[in-house]
Amino acid sequence: MLSFLKSNKFLILILLLQLILGIKVIDSGHNWGGDFALYVDESRAIVEGRFWDFYQQNLFTINNSHKTLAPIAEPIGAPILFAPLIALFGVNLLMLKYLMLVFYLGITILLWKLLDELKIQMPIIKFSFVLFVVSYYEFAFLLETVNSDMPFAFFTLISILYYLKYTKYGELKYLVFATLVGFFSYLVRDAGAAICGSFATLGLIKAFKKEINNNTVWFFMPLVVIVCFKLTIPSFNSNLLADLSSKLSFDRCIQPLKIIYDNVSKNVLPLNRFYVFQSLYVIVWILVIFGVYKFINNTGNEFAHFLVLFICGYLLIHVYSGAIEERYFLIIQVIAMIGFVLALIDILSMMKLKPFIITLILLVVSIQGAAKDLVRIKNWCFTENYTFRNEVETLEAKEVWCFINEHTKEKDIIFFRKPTVLRLFTRRNSCVFMEDSIFLNRPNCAFYELTASKTGKVKNHLNKTHITKEIIFRNRKFIISKINVFQ
Repeated sequence: MLSFLKSNKFLILILLLQLILGIKVIDSGHNWGGDFALYVDESRAIVEGRFWDFYQQNLFTINNSHKTLAPIAEPIGAPILFAPLIALFGVNLLMLKYLMLVFYLGITILLWKLLDELKIQMPIIKFSFVLFVVSYYEFAFLLETVNSDMPFAFFTLISILYYLKYTKYGELKYLVFATLVGFFSYLVRDAGAAICGSFATLGLIKAFKKEINNNTVWFFMPLVVIVCFKLTIPSFNSNLLADLSSKLSFDRCIQPLKIIYDNVSKNVLPLNRFYVFQSLYVIVWILVIFGVYKFINNTGNEFAHFLVLFICGYLLIHVYSGAIEERYFLIIQVIAMIGFVLALIDILSMMKLKPFIITLILLVVSIQGAAKDLVRIKNWCFTENYTFRNEVETLEAKEVWCFINEHTKEKDIIFFRKPTVLRLFTRRNSCVFMEDSIFLNRPNCAFYELTASKTGKVKNHLNKTHITKEIIFRNRKFIISKINVFQ
């Protein structure tokens, strides 16, 4: 035990720093962001054996709200990961956030192992390298949200690491594990199709080169299972795909690339005042591309092809979808930071600097990078302008959920601007739009409207139906009105 602690002291130090950060950042409750509610509600439905009831409920919500409010169901992987905690603790957002912390720690361990495969052995350099990558402020953001981004990055890194091990050592167990975990990354997020497609493409290349052997079938396994899954299970996101296709444009496709270009550059540059100099962005990206080239060049052609295919496939998916949130590009940011540090090490080595000087420079770069991100995290999490302020489990919110549970029936419908959040805490059908069909087709249901100061108002699209509202509950932040219907 003492030998293990001594040989891994720098890794343990990073993990301790992450634990402290997680404990300081993670708080109870959640903001009004609706993604978390759908993940948790879906996980609870899996635990209770009523997934298809959940599917129909959310389909009602989407059909009577914005079509892009959410997918009909989230990819099944994250809800499966949440299920044990849901089964043990119920809807406990705090416990699920600490699960995000576990994945954050796991990403650090995987990066440490990846450096072993790249033959970077000096502990202090590994420490500087990994600290620079995992101090990225987006990780702190994701610790305070119950979502699939952190698990996705974790499983994708596992698949990349074990495919690298397969290309180095040729052992089938590494390929099997890489493809199985790659498939699970698809179940966690649809963008995992990039890694499954990369394996399939490599399998086709081997087939064309007539290099088929007993291992080749594993390259196609993830894609075959995905096709079977899609053919047998109703669509989880047909509403989003239809919207993406209808809004496809050149400008929207360029936006994700601009987001990546800006965010990677800003993550590397040590001072905010440098952000105005576009020439520095170009220098950063030259180093990133050079470092990624060195990375793939040092790991052999087969892994190089795999990584290039994955990066291109992943970017293509998000260019098509017009993704603009930083969290979508977490894995790309990690790969870019690996490339930048590798380039920096190579350049410093070519300058024939002494190992001590190289180590010192890397340590300074790492510490300043971590410090800059900690300032951002402080501004987000520890100030009065707290980005992640709890809004769904405050005393006032709990009063509302309790009132709804006690004074409404299971089939009643409650109009609310955040319908998936309301359904999570009350199990009641909810949607955003008031439409004639909802009132006309449900004569035995009671109808209510919930308004809150920070969520916006429901949309009244009524033409034939006339309503009046009677306030039946009010506290400092919420009002519940009973809707009386007149034809």
